[in-house]
Amino acid sequence: MRARRLVSLIVVAAGVVGLVGVREASPARAALQGDVQISGHGYGHGRGLSQWGARGYAVDYGWGAAQILDHYYGGTVSGSVDNKDIGVELLSRGGKDVAVTAPKLTVQGTPVDAAVKAVLIHRNPSGTFKVLRSTGCAGPWTGWLDGVPSGFVVANGASAADPANHVQICDGGQVIGYRGDLQIVNTGTSSAVVNRLPVEDYLRGVVPREMPASWADLGGGKGAQALRSQAVAARSYAISSPRNSYATTCDTTTCQVYGGEYTRAVTSTTRSTREDPRSDAAIAATRGLVRKNAGGTVMRTEFSSSTGGWTAGGTFPAVEDKGDATAGNSNHNWSVAIDAGRLAGMLGTPAITGISVTERNGLGIDGGRVKTVVVDTTGGSRTFTGSKFRSLTGLKSDWFKFNVRSYTESLSFTKAVYTDVLGRSGAPSELASWAGSLAAGTQPGSVGRSFLMSTEHLNTVIAGVYAGALKRGPDLNGYRSWGAYLRSGKTYNDLAAAIYGSSESLQKLGSGDVRVWVDGLYRGLLGRGAGASERASWAAQAATRGRAYVAITISKSLEARQRRVNGYYTELLQRGVDSAGLQTWVPLLLGNGDVDVQVSLISSAEYWNRAGVRFP
Repeated sequence: MRARRLVSLIVVAAGVVGLVGVREASPARAALQGDVQISGHGYGHGRGLSQWGARGYAVDYGWGAAQILDHYYGGTVSGSVDNKDIGVELLSRGGKDVAVTAPKLTVQGTPVDAAVKAVLIHRNPSGTFKVLRSTGCAGPWTGWLDGVPSGFVVANGASAADPANHVQICDGGQVIGYRGDLQIVNTGTSSAVVNRLPVEDYLRGVVPREMPASWADLGGGKGAQALRSQAVAARSYAISSPRNSYATTCDTTTCQVYGGEYTRAVTSTTRSTREDPRSDAAIAATRGLVRKNAGGTVMRTEFSSSTGGWTAGGTFPAVEDKGDATAGNSNHNWSVAIDAGRLAGMLGTPAITGISVTERNGLGIDGGRVKTVVVDTTGGSRTFTGSKFRSLTGLKSDWFKFNVRSYTESLSFTKAVYTDVLGRSGAPSELASWAGSLAAGTQPGSVGRSFLMSTEHLNTVIAGVYAGALKRGPDLNGYRSWGAYLRSGKTYNDLAAAIYGSSESLQKLGSGDVRVWVDGLYRGLLGRGAGASERASWAAQAATRGRAYVAITISKSLEARQRRVNGYYTELLQRGVDSAGLQTWVPLLLGNGDVDVQVSLISSAEYWNRAGVRFP
């Protein structure tokens, strides 16, 4: 145990035993505790076009859509396709009865009666379908057709020029309108609903779902180029991605987000469009354009929200993505904290004792995207790919890093803080608790402040001032009242003024003689005796302004503050303060800077590194 504690930098210290521990003991273990801090870059898989990057290149760099597409989809060229029909599987409708409404419907090419405004489709156990009909979405339903084979179509039987005539799926209290037709398919074990429509019409329900149409207005209209690049990417992706035998693509993030044409309340004719004129303009301006390889094949042009600064590579060469750093992109850099216990649950592991990235792709800051993560647990090590780790934990991307420290380093730091701040060795359970918290991401400065403001340390500070000013130790009430005094925001200077300025201090240090008391005050706060002129001058000040004024003025003096700062450097960093340290920290000690200076030194890399040497 060190003989001298930090309080000796303020007053002449006496040997005092701390009364209350800094932290309740917890079971000794090496598992991470608290939050694991994770920071990263980008949102999504990072392959191909970055939507935020496209916006940045269009608005910030003035790039056109073709230049944006060339950048992200290296090895491809612009090509064109006809406006052929595609099938979009509406995933939320699979395996369910589906009600379809429109002013005039046809089923298998057969018009329904004029009074029929809705049909309900039900899959039979045999794989055929039953079609019931009604005057509206709410029923009641009566039988009509049965044994209808898979692949039949429910279509609009009126003019397609009026959106009110388009097929609409009943969805609770609203309906969703779709361009084109609806095909009902038996998948073998269930049913599927497929929206069949021309690809250019399909894009009108995709582009505003994937990229905000409002981006077209940015940069005086430059943002429209980003929407055009999105239209080409979405067109190419849909055409090149046959989903199965009955659908080309689907309507969720599994494929591309597709919202149909509009919604309306069942009881209203007022439609709320899911399309946007600005997106429509981008689609029209790039009509039929796709990205093809050298052999003329339309490429599966993947895209994601944000690459974080580098694309991930794969089908298309990895490229630096400067556009992704555009203003407003909160996904370019991100951070998240996950409780260590919850993280273990996400990963399906025992308690985590350490975690590290062992392999990256080498592209971008921090070494790029994570390829391999090793998680040390109380049950042994587990290895995850970066992609799997991201999937299990819900991170935005596989480009991340852990802001955690090794348990061994954290334990060394904890031992140093116990020694330097509390003047004692920590119990094994105490050391394990704090070291685990540090290894999980708790900041060293936060730990240091907890120790410095702990009851144990404040009691030591109070006892030291009592020893210097009153030549005795505090009673229990003194510990409590002065501890509350410091926690209320009062400073070390205030504490010294209050106790040194007391009548008891005048008697104990000076036997009632103010000049002798001044000498004792100097020895306590400056570490030296007062000269004759100093004793006389301060005695006069005490007579007119009070002893508390004299005490706080000396405590705030440049000499006292320089002494305290140098003492903190000596205690914590084992060296004297340099000129830069004096310029930085001495002014802070006019207020509550004593704690702040100590926290800053404890949180420094120098202190962390020295702790590892002192307590290997």
